[in-house]
Amino acid sequence: MGLHNLEAMILRELRTLPGLSKLRQKDIMVWSTSEVKAHEGETLVRLDDLGVNVAYLTPKPKGEASR
Repeated sequence: MGLHNLEAMILRELRTLPGLSKLRQKDIMVWSTSEVKAHEGETLVRLDDLGVNVAYLTPKPKGEASR
């Protein structure tokens, strides 16, 4: 399995989580099999099926104006 395939699998897995169906590849800030620290505006999740930790940009609630 190549790196591109793994990243595609991570994105597919994230999109199955509630509220993340429109998540894009560029919204994933970092992923690792070891510990990951989320920065301000990011959410951290562990994908047990793949064995990776992922930090992604937290989606803004609908109706909130983008800055």
